[in-house]
Amino acid sequence: MKLINAPIMRIFHLNINAPNRTAFVNEGKHNMMTSIKNEPGTLFMLAGHDDKLGESNYVIECYQDEEHYQIHANSPQFKHYGQVAKKIITGTKMINLKPELVKTSTTIFRVFEDQDINATLTKIKELAEIVKEHADKFEVGLGMLAMNNIPASLHILDKVKADPNLLGAQIFTRHLGKSIADPEFDPIFKKAAKLNLPLWLHPVFDQRKPDNNLVFSWEYELSQAMLQLVQSNIFKKYPHLKILVHHAGAMVPFFSGRIDHILDAEHAAMFKKFYVDTAILGNSPALQLAIDYYDIDHVLFGTDAPFAVMLAGANAIIVEAIDDLHLSNKDSQKIFSENYQQLVN
Repeated sequence: MKLINAPIMRIFHLNINAPNRTAFVNEGKHNMMTSIKNEPGTLFMLAGHDDKLGESNYVIECYQDEEHYQIHANSPQFKHYGQVAKKIITGTKMINLKPELVKTSTTIFRVFEDQDINATLTKIKELAEIVKEHADKFEVGLGMLAMNNIPASLHILDKVKADPNLLGAQIFTRHLGKSIADPEFDPIFKKAAKLNLPLWLHPVFDQRKPDNNLVFSWEYELSQAMLQLVQSNIFKKYPHLKILVHHAGAMVPFFSGRIDHILDAEHAAMFKKFYVDTAILGNSPALQLAIDYYDIDHVLFGTDAPFAVMLAGANAIIVEAIDDLHLSNKDSQKIFSENYQQLVN
């Protein structure tokens, strides 16, 4: 399929009453599945909810163009859905989106030459506006960096610092086929340390490996990136740098004995400069190990929402795991809120 014009893309926030949820879901599912099957110009439809009762629902739709949207709007399944929805939906809000990039292949998208494209795709103004508009749901947003355009990324960090709705940026274990510890990316760490902006380190697959998997690969990639950052002396160069590592610091706490015996004392101690979150899908003993290794002051509440446990994340599982540690009120407060406040100040 070749797109000539930007496709039509919208988000709908639909409120219903819980007793009507079954009828709402059944009719919506029939509409979506029939449309996707029979209408080539209906590119995708997604639906979900953000509450336990399923009263606050979201639908994302994308159509090739206005002509194909009209085909959908006049389809029998949509007209029938509309009749049912009128009786069920108690509130509606629609947001029109402007896609910056539509990618239809499964290959990894990378930009090596036209670097301004990546800088454009990481625009943070829209993100800040979403956070501001939905302040009841979001504390802050994180910037995304165009790591093939370091000057533009440094400018993005300046913008993040100046915006009260944004805080820090997310980086990944590898960029452009290189380790995050590659000297090419050093200016990012230098700038973040200077601006006192925390960086969130998330794993990605190393595409050179044929056996990548979500169970173990990401934990290895995080651990390897941490080791490479430590060996690059990143914390010696920038003592006040703040890096928050996903998945409770991955393999590092479990293999701390190997770290202490193989590395020199100075570099082994640098691992404890990282901050970590609690997003490991429960497992109280593992959380306790992370707390014992990194210290209670470096462990922050995190859930990986909305992933792992769909639709809204593993909040309940992780809260239960923390509660099962029987921490003091003081230590619990640190994990759930105080450590975050210390990290951002």
